[in-house]
Amino acid sequence: MYHIIECVVSEADGLQAELAEIDENFVRAGLSHRELGDLLLRRKELYEAIHPETRQGQRNGQTAKNDNLTLLPAKPFSEDTADKLGVSKRTVERLVQTAANLTPEAKKTIRDAGDKISKGAALKIFRLPPDQQEEAAAVLTIAPPAPKQQGMKDGEAALSEFKALCARYVSGIESLHHRADIFAGMSISQFDALGDSAYSVTTAIKGFFEKVHEIRHEMEKEHEN
Repeated sequence: MYHIIECVVSEADGLQAELAEIDENFVRAGLSHRELGDLLLRRKELYEAIHPETRQGQRNGQTAKNDNLTLLPAKPFSEDTADKLGVSKRTVERLVQTAANLTPEAKKTIRDAGDKISKGAALKIFRLPPDQQEEAAAVLTIAPPAPKQQGMKDGEAALSEFKALCARYVSGIESLHHRADIFAGMSISQFDALGDSAYSVTTAIKGFFEKVHEIRHEMEKEHEN
């Protein structure tokens, strides 16, 4: 004898299932910034439908309630998504804003262009009036790519110079190993001077890399914008 068990699938269950499917797609390699933006835009719609208290202007600090259970308030969409993707909230907000503001025609042009239109360029396009977006995107697809070959050559030359300098330094220090007993017998003032010289080298290297990281960070920010 078979028993019929009534099964009710709520709308909320369907939203949760689609949200989980989108989250699974995040792990796919090779998503373009346009594809990721469209996914994030849909995720925002789903997330805020499931957690309406997180919509901008509607969070009041109160906990959500479910029957007799009091639940912790859900994170805002951008914070929850940034945590899942391992990126900043600002990155999530920019991608969603771009996907929301681009016209379907501009999106198609950007999609067909592949790597010819950068994320920074797409951000500039969505700020244009809708009737200008498609034309601007089309212009970018036929624009000549930025020269990278010279930059790569300069980078290789700088790397070779740095490696040669490091090799000379290491070789010079190693050549002093057989005289370590002499250094060990130095006076206190001599040993202090030895330490100061070594510290000046490490300080110079540290300062160099801090400068490199600072410039690299600024370049990445400029590329995003």
